[in-house]
Amino acid sequence: MNEALKSYIKLNLFLGYSIYIDEEIGELYCPKIKEINVGLIYYIYMFNKFIDLYDEDKDSFFNNITKTEDIIREFMTFVSFFKKTENIYFKFNTFYFDKNCINNKNINLFMDTIKIMHHMDKKIDDYKPANKVAEEMLKRARKLRKEMQQKIKKKDGIGFLEIMSSVCARHPSINQLNIHDLSYFQIIEQYMRLQKIDDYEVNMNALVSGTLGEEGRKKIKHYSSKIENE
Repeated sequence: MNEALKSYIKLNLFLGYSIYIDEEIGELYCPKIKEINVGLIYYIYMFNKFIDLYDEDKDSFFNNITKTEDIIREFMTFVSFFKKTENIYFKFNTFYFDKNCINNKNINLFMDTIKIMHHMDKKIDDYKPANKVAEEMLKRARKLRKEMQQKIKKKDGIGFLEIMSSVCARHPSINQLNIHDLSYFQIIEQYMRLQKIDDYEVNMNALVSGTLGEEGRKKIKHYSSKIENE
């Protein structure tokens, strides 16, 4: 996915607007927390499940989600989070959502967009392996990164509840009474921006006190700099 399309998606998600990335896929939106009728835990479980499955093997992803009726139904439920639709069915190896459809040709575009919605787009995803050996090395790197992330999450105990609580505690206008009006993307974005502000203030205090050092001074980035998912 090119940078212009990424910027378009992120800007619209930040503002809470819907996005239009493909004629067949149609309009997509990131639901507000209060709009997730199935419950936030199930929502998080579902996007983690399908994003993990997609990252494991993008080339086989569509085949993997069309093997059985159970996973076909799960994927249709998953897509319904991001599309306002009523008529949902699977036919001729294609998922139909009213007048729109998702198939083997546009599934990568759809899933890459879903990853951006949940701040799971990584720098490593933009790397294009030159051959099969490089591709296998990339798959191993992604597997190791995933295992490390799970260990860190388990150790630190930082989940979405802790993220929402932190945003409510620090943000000047977001609190327990209105945070449900935001989408998952917006909440994580605010959390990451608050972290950048904290890092910037710590570095500036260290710079003023003379304890940062020359190398540290060069690495200082303003808190308004671009948020990138490592």
